[in-house]
Amino acid sequence: MILSGWKAIAQHMGSSIRTAQRWERNGLPVKRPVPGLRSHVAAVSTELESWLDHGMSWRNHSAPGIIKCSRELRQKNHKLRQQNRDKMQNLRLRVEALQNEIAAIRAKRTVPRYSR
Repeated sequence: MILSGWKAIAQHMGSSIRTAQRWERNGLPVKRPVPGLRSHVAAVSTELESWLDHGMSWRNHSAPGIIKCSRELRQKNHKLRQQNRDKMQNLRLRVEALQNEIAAIRAKRTVPRYSR
């Protein structure tokens, strides 16, 4: 599939536009029909996948798959953030229920707390 523009390329790569542009300097296989830094870019998805898997010449060979690892960590982070949001919502509901119970108990009191 042919990807046209930095937005499409970055989405396919799972990165930001700025990161994809930075990767161009490191050999990302993009094509510019008209030469120049601000000209239109296009890329073939299979070439991008191959570059991610094998062709990142600047990558440290002792850390293979750094991009895939980054994607996995980002997915785990997203999942953990969602779990934390769910837990916080649950805690808010529990606090609200306890506050309602306390208010109900206080309303039921008929005898003053302190008598002289």
